[in-house]
Amino acid sequence: MPKTVKTKVVKARAVKKPKQPVKQASISDVRSYQLTLVVSSKVKAEKRQDVVLSITKLIESQAGQVKSTDEWGLKDLAYAIDHELSGWYVCLAILLPAMGVAAVSQQLEREKGILRYLLIKQ
Repeated sequence: MPKTVKTKVVKARAVKKPKQPVKQASISDVRSYQLTLVVSSKVKAEKRQDVVLSITKLIESQAGQVKSTDEWGLKDLAYAIDHELSGWYVCLAILLPAMGVAAVSQQLEREKGILRYLLIKQ
């Protein structure tokens, strides 16, 4: 006669994972960036300063800081952008929190006087 084997059924318990705190932006999240702008050649000299000033205010509104501004002057473009063959180049060295980069990029795309921009982390 075969022997019967008794098995014990063990119920699995769900293990709760501890909640991780939400990370807040801190001083250590501020990074150094280089922002290069190509301002339309149709923009007058006074208005060009206003465009750079509005970008500076935008960066400061995102808890950033402009360390230096370097104007490279009027340069020929490699290809036509919006039917323009030249543009005014401006390079900004900035400090900006990582959380503010997306907002700055979105606003730069909407700016009418800017043909192109390049924002890189240093």
